[in-house]
Amino acid sequence: MVPLALADRDLPIPVGIDTMSSVNTCLRTAGGNLRRCTPVLVDGLGGPIEFDAIVDLPVACKDGKFESVECFAADACHLPPNTYAILGLPAISQLGISVDECLADRRRVLFA
Repeated sequence: MVPLALADRDLPIPVGIDTMSSVNTCLRTAGGNLRRCTPVLVDGLGGPIEFDAIVDLPVACKDGKFESVECFAADACHLPPNTYAILGLPAISQLGISVDECLADRRRVLFA
């Protein structure tokens, strides 16, 4: 997990990155601008989950600015414990996250 700061929080919070995922997910309460979407069935290791809402997750970038990442709104039971979001390839690409940098800096990555 990569600790990232969200716009409404002072401290970095645990956010996972998943290079095998084609979707971004976050807690409903972590994002803003909650809106309904056509229900989408996402198949993962825990089985299929239907998402019916999207939120905008404000993520702090290296330059100190915040960038909005569109995520499916998830309940806590659909994310790892104490994790606010799982960023898949769309966000990894959008934010320019370097997986190599994350792996090189053990303070930024939590391994299960």
